[in-house]
Amino acid sequence: MSPKNPKLLFHLKNPPENKIDSIQAFGVVYFTLKFQGMVIPGDYRLRHKICAAINFILINICYYFSFIIQLFYVDNLKELLENVPMNLSVTACTIKFFVILRLRPSLIEINKKLERLDSRPMTDKQKDQLRRVINFCRLISLSATVFYMVGNLTYTLAAALSHGTKLAFASWFPYDWGKNAFRFWGTLFIQTMLQQQVALEDAANDFLAVLYLILLSAHLQIIMERFANIHYDPEKTEEESFQEFIECLEDHRIIME
Repeated sequence: MSPKNPKLLFHLKNPPENKIDSIQAFGVVYFTLKFQGMVIPGDYRLRHKICAAINFILINICYYFSFIIQLFYVDNLKELLENVPMNLSVTACTIKFFVILRLRPSLIEINKKLERLDSRPMTDKQKDQLRRVINFCRLISLSATVFYMVGNLTYTLAAALSHGTKLAFASWFPYDWGKNAFRFWGTLFIQTMLQQQVALEDAANDFLAVLYLILLSAHLQIIMERFANIHYDPEKTEEESFQEFIECLEDHRIIME
């Protein structure tokens, strides 16, 4: 950027108080991932690994097998059809858990590249546009998480109004949960907590990739606008204009990766 054009320099710089942080778009999803023991930014410490192991054992093994075992106790087709969807849902949740865990290093690398794109020159209009996209990502991820959790709570409410005759979901427990009120309410509470954890997993699993695509699309649009604004400028040298073009190409390569 030529020092002869201070006005243009002022508009394109990204001062600290006006800095764009694309990672904020994933704030809600990252919060739900912490409950699974998967922290995307930062070091993956021992406590995170312990949390991930406990979560996997409770949700993706114990709770998952409670639905599998229940299949051997169904008495009719109606009970079978009620059980199979949850089996499929928890199975898919387990698979996606492993996918995100395996892709964690790649997500960290993507975040570093997003920080690089955030530091690139942007006009005030482009920054406002990117902020709207970030807020939109936060809104849809929060809405999805609340929707998943409230949806599960409706099953809990139905079970609570059944006078102790059924749980929120037909799953196996190593005792007679309907023997007395204490066992029923205790079992319903445990099942509700486990199911809410499944809801948090599903929200992160289902929307993480979508949020990245939305955000990368916004960055790509800004890069295309930067390409379109490259033109002959008598206040720039040929080398400066060429360097601006190279930077746009490099940023476009980052998006394509």
